[in-house]
Parts: sequence; structure tokens; C-alpha cells
Amino acid sequence: MLNRALKALLIGAAVLAAGPGVAQEKINLSIATGGTGGVYYPLGGGMANVLSKYVPGMQATAEVTGGSVDNLKLIGTGKPYIGFSMTDASLDAYRGEDKFKGSKVPLRTLMILYPNRMHVVSIEGTGINTMGDLKGKRVSTGSPGSATEVMAFRVVEAAGLDKDKDITRERLGVAESVNAIKDRKIDAFFWVGGLPTASVTDLAATPGVKIKMIDHANLVAAMNKKYGDLYVEDTIPKSTYSGMTADNKQATVMNILIAHENMSDQVAYNIVKAVFEHRSELIAVHDLKPNASVGYGGGYTAARAHRVGVIACGYADGYPRHAPNGTPVLVCGKKVRTAGRVSMDMMTVDLSEVPEAGVGSPAVLWGEGLSVDDVAAASSTVGYELLCAVAPRVPFVTTEIGKVDIEL
Repeated sequence: MLNRALKALLIGAAVLAAGPGVAQEKINLSIATGGTGGVYYPLGGGMANVLSKYVPGMQATAEVTGGSVDNLKLIGTGKPYIGFSMTDASLDAYRGEDKFKGSKVPLRTLMILYPNRMHVVSIEGTGINTMGDLKGKRVSTGSPGSATEVMAFRVVEAAGLDKDKDITRERLGVAESVNAIKDRKIDAFFWVGGLPTASVTDLAATPGVKIKMIDHANLVAAMNKKYGDLYVEDTIPKSTYSGMTADNKQATVMNILIAHENMSDQVAYNIVKAVFEHRSELIAVHDLKPNASVGYGGGYTAARAHRVGVIACGYADGYPRHAPNGTPVLVCGKKVRTAGRVSMDMMTVDLSEVPEAGVGSPAVLWGEGLSVDDVAAASSTVGYELLCAVAPRVPFVTTEIGKVDIEL
């Protein structure tokens, strides 16, 4: 269980629907994200597009920042900001501790986003195989103003190392860290982010480089004992980055979307509901003959004659690439199933149960009537991962979701 202070922080995620007759506010909103090599920045760009298009009166833009700590300080100015942050940095800000000593930030949480996984990254030839091997090495612990730095210090401490005495410390963002380790200017780096992180993918794909992910999940208990139940033992699957030979046992912390406590319930509600539903439409309908194949690579073969529809959405939009045959989709408000593999920009569904469907019929990939968790379960992942992977080009629609109460 999270401690009482964090629960108080997360109660801000209870977003209330405003009553009728409330005038729409005109807002120029900035979204505080992170560096260009991580997940926060592209996610923020996509969110800015959605909010600008679907929240009346709102013009949103994504800003490059140093990460969670900087975002929290921007929220603290009281200016029209929302931002991404990790829960450990947010709790420090809420309490006025550590980097926020003497300057509490009055927060409310709009939504919980996705798991942020700690990467402790090295490469073959550095002699680093365990956390203890970092002693005496050149290590980047994250950029100044980032929650990567906050969590990296806690991992180093739990490993029995002194961040100031036992390592030669650099303070680089993930993109800069990757360039530095390629040039052999550092031996390892810390990064907290979603999967996969583009810069780490780039490092793993570099010719002549073999990536090494350092296990540290065994340190979670010590971290939680000192700082509260903020972290969980987790795994980065070996299929995530090229060259990994085993799953990486690591520590994970949650990401949240935050705002100043003075943000009105109406604005908070509009923001949350605008990112609630992922919707597309049918762009073609075909009559499929028995034994005919459809889907990317012909992965579905019809056992009988029936109609199929093609939806204008694929894995480039954030839909799970490995969603199997039979993954649920709503067409014309009725549940249908995918037929075949998902391609980059389209997918096929079985329309046998929806005779009224035609070109232009609405298709809801998740949203009202179809939980993102149901789609995630069919794809062997979790809803947070799907929500954070949605690309900027995806259109969103808003829907009435009533009162949302979140407590961990």
C-alpha cells in the first residue's frame, strides 16, 4: 500500500464532471514533458494535439524540459501547465522534501499513466555485470532536474555505493548518455522510461556494440523501506532491446499526469475525458470467400464466406502490433473480432455480426463499451502500455465518463 501522503496526492485524480451551463474557459496550456530522447516528449506532443483538437477553448503545446523535477517546479509557478512526473518525485514535491525542501508544490493528479522502468545500461567491455561493478566507473545518473536522477541516487544508495565517492558521476539525459557511452566517455548510465525507449533502442542496434542491462530488482525492498512503498520489482523482457540475452530484473515506478491544485474541476475533467477514447473508422468492406486470406502477411484464412472490414489504424498509431486474431473491437457499437495480423496503418475485422456496417462506420478500438484493459489482456500486455503508445496522428473523441476515483 502507498503511504498516507501519496494517497492524499492521488486523491486529486478524482475528476468531477461539471454541472450544466458552465462556460468553456479559454486556455493556452503548456505540457511539461522531458528530453527529446525519452518517452515523455513524444507522448506530450500527441497529448497536445488531442487537447487542442478536442477540448473547446484549449490550445496546448508540448515543451522540452529536464524531466519530472523541472515539471513539478513549473507546476509550482501556478501558470497554466500540466506535466508528466514519476510518483517518487511528485511525493517529494507534495511534502516539500529533497529537491523541494522548503518549497512544497500544491498538486493534483489528473491520471495515472504507465509504468516507468529503471534502466541501468552498460555495454560489453566495460567490466560491468552487477551493481557493485559500478564502483570506480564513469556513470551518468540522469540530467539535472529529472526524476531519473532522483531514482538513480536511491538505487545507488540501496546498492551500498556512495554517489559522490564511489563513481565518477555525469549528469546527462538519455540521448546524451547514449552518445557518451558509444564514444566510451562513460561506462554506464541510468534512465527511467517506458518500453522501448528510442535512444536505448538506438544503442542496442549500433554495430559493434552489445548492450548489457544490469539487474537491480533485489534493491527494491531497501528503497521502499526508506522512501515508502513507491517501487515494485519488475522485468524488462529480453525481446525489448536487441542483444539482450536474458530478462532484466529491475525496479519500476509509476508515471502520473499532474496539475496545480487550483486547476478547476471542469478543465481537469475536459483533459481526462479527451484522452479516454481511441477511435477510428472503416475505410473498406470486402466479401471474403472461403479459404481466402487477409491481414498483414495473410495471417487469417476464412473458413467460410463472410464480410470483413478494414480499419484505418495500425501499430504506427499505437495499437498493439502483436494483437492476435480475435482481439475485440467495436463496430457500430457491436463487438467484433480482429482477423489477421495488425499492419503499420490498418487492421482487418470480421463483420459477420454487423451486417449494417459499411465504409465510414465508426470503429472504437477502446473506450466506451470496450475497456482498454480488455484489449491489453488479449494482447498479453497492460492498459497503461497501450495508452502511452498512442501516436500523435490518432484522432480522439471525448465521452462522458462521470466521476473517476483512483486510489492505490
